[in-house]
Amino acid sequence: MNNYFKAILFSFIFIAACRVADAQKKENVIMNAMNDELNRSMNDLKYGEYAKPFFIAYSITDSKSITIMATLGALIRSLEFPQKTQGVRLLAGGYDFNDESLDNDIVSGPGMNEIAMPVNDDYYGIRRALWASTDNVYKNASKHFQRNKMNLEEQKKELKDIPHRSFAKTDVVKLLIDSPFVKYDKVKLENYVRELSALFTQYGDLTGSNVYLSFNEGNNYFANSEGTRVITPFRLAVLGFGVDIKSADGDNLSDQLNYYASEPGQFPSTDKIKKDISEMVKKLEAKRTAAVFNEDYSGPVLIEHGALAEIIAGTLFSNDEGVIANNEINTGNGMAYDQGSSPDSRMGKTIVSEMITVKALPKMKTFKGMPLLGAFDADNEGVIPPAQLTLVEKGKLKNLLNDRTITKPGQTANGHGQGPGVISVSFENTVAKAELKNRLIKEAKSENLEYAFILKSIKEKAGGRGQDGGADLDIYKVSLTDGTEEFVRSAKLNSISTKVFKKIIAASNDTVVEHIEARASQTGVVSLLIPGAVVFKQLELSGSETPFYKNDIFVVSPLKGNMMK
Repeated sequence: MNNYFKAILFSFIFIAACRVADAQKKENVIMNAMNDELNRSMNDLKYGEYAKPFFIAYSITDSKSITIMATLGALIRSLEFPQKTQGVRLLAGGYDFNDESLDNDIVSGPGMNEIAMPVNDDYYGIRRALWASTDNVYKNASKHFQRNKMNLEEQKKELKDIPHRSFAKTDVVKLLIDSPFVKYDKVKLENYVRELSALFTQYGDLTGSNVYLSFNEGNNYFANSEGTRVITPFRLAVLGFGVDIKSADGDNLSDQLNYYASEPGQFPSTDKIKKDISEMVKKLEAKRTAAVFNEDYSGPVLIEHGALAEIIAGTLFSNDEGVIANNEINTGNGMAYDQGSSPDSRMGKTIVSEMITVKALPKMKTFKGMPLLGAFDADNEGVIPPAQLTLVEKGKLKNLLNDRTITKPGQTANGHGQGPGVISVSFENTVAKAELKNRLIKEAKSENLEYAFILKSIKEKAGGRGQDGGADLDIYKVSLTDGTEEFVRSAKLNSISTKVFKKIIAASNDTVVEHIEARASQTGVVSLLIPGAVVFKQLELSGSETPFYKNDIFVVSPLKGNMMK
């Protein structure tokens, strides 16, 4: 090959390499901007006589969401919303003692100097937004650290002798899973939701119905001064159905049906959805004539998987007594400190029945072919969690889900800075699900009760999830003579804590997957692997005190008129 052709070949190779480099730079503009501003901040940040930062972390969530809502075949909302959000964490001092160490004011917010992150991948726009936040956070953190040093000197004690917060050291992580956005046809999704909502025109007794589809996707970018660089994708699609109906005495009854998937194309078939809708409405219509529960009950209750998932989420994921570390430190009270109670104080103690073992399985992607949407590779602090972490072993608390903030000896940063992810709750000495009802009836008889209960689902009412009057219970009174089940209206499940999990009669030997939406979760949802049903020995129910108001209707619903034609 002569020199001329060599030169031409080299030129083509050089041009191709430049194009690849330009493409990579464009694709990684977010991370490039984070890297450059992070390095500049670590090198140049200095405020008077205050300490320089020893740690800075940047996080950017690059997301796109679409929400579509329809009722009775008509589109009532369709919004697409691209967004970039940022987070800045800066610490002054050191790992053992810093601006977050001596009180519970651990967030030095950006404040008035916040600059919105650009929606597009604008290198200088991203850097400018990070700069403004970093500058303000540093000023707050450095002043706070100065106050902490003065407070420590005034107490005339060693740091180890007072409640304090430290920052855990972790391994440097390089994890770059940059995923392109899913392409979808917005008009096609709108038509899909409209057509599903039109199914409810055939149900004239309903007082309300709606169908919504939400899809949130994007990438989480994380970079810190230690060298960790993480890009992880997230996707969550929810297809939901809500229906309302009134009883003859004016009681408002409602029901919900939700499907979860990684993206909209993965929902069940339309035939399957139609069948589920029909069953949901028929059950709700039948409940209109159900008796109102106006008594108090204390005794065994069989709880099936839908309701069981809600109860587990409301107790085990509580900061007060669950398996998530509460990183608040004890506050000063004169010369003493209020000890209070926290999950850490119960470490090694029995908190639930010895039948129960709870494990975190954040990297488990599927179970028997079913996607576990809560799975994640790294948390929002760039820490990779262990594939399996035993939280409760045969009833005893062994570990807590924790971030990098340490308040108690023995705590470790285990990669759960933002949510549980995938949680397995297993039971020993299980029985066939069909046997549980017999166990329920036997226990109720032994307590000389007149009946027992089966709780099948807990559906959120408007205003938020809750067990104490903030939810509709799909609950049935069970005859102790022939086992027949009768739905009762307006029952209220009294407050539940982990204590009720200490008295378990039996659990079924099957395992089901339930998804619970959780805003604090890394993926937006928590996946639970739980038994199909559990019989609790002692739960309390009471009648609702909400009065009913019968509304006179002078003209029937146009849907009824449509049905009669």
